[in-house]
Amino acid sequence: MRLRIVAGKFSRRYILIRAGQCDFRPTKEIVRQAVCEALKEKIKGAVVADFCAGSGACGIEFISRGAKYIDFVEKDYLCYQNLKKICKQFSIENQCSIYHQDICKFLLHNKKNKYDIIYYDPPYNDKNLSNLIYTILDYLKNDGIMVYEHHNSLNFNSESLGDNNFIAKNKKYGDTIVEFIRRIE
Repeated sequence: MRLRIVAGKFSRRYILIRAGQCDFRPTKEIVRQAVCEALKEKIKGAVVADFCAGSGACGIEFISRGAKYIDFVEKDYLCYQNLKKICKQFSIENQCSIYHQDICKFLLHNKKNKYDIIYYDPPYNDKNLSNLIYTILDYLKNDGIMVYEHHNSLNFNSESLGDNNFIAKNKKYGDTIVEFIRRIE
């Protein structure tokens, strides 16, 4: 599998994933491009998290477009190992941290981390991980944005955020829905 970086300093470079090397569903290129275009004013100099990172394509797209630093969190050991190699190939080791950890454990042990942008793309079939969005929102800086990618069969109601500290909107790309949730405290 080849995943192309769309724009920025790594434009037209590819992330290569060998068959059987990782078990994940990569974010479609059109979705990555649309998300980055929607966030282009916030990316430069941003501190970003890529939770359930898989190949790391989303995070590398952010670095390519000027993000300052990124935390990758990936539970699958083979994906984690591959992500380390990819970051070395792109020479971004000094701009990232790569955690081989379950997202719940990462959130429990990194309570001081705050991000300008969080990209959260849990496996579509894991309903328990979709419930974590409320916890993850605590890791946003003021005016930070969480991008939550999910399948259109998931019934996410942005009104369930419960208070006026967040504004949410969504966009649909085929069977994928992307929620943009901004902290407005």
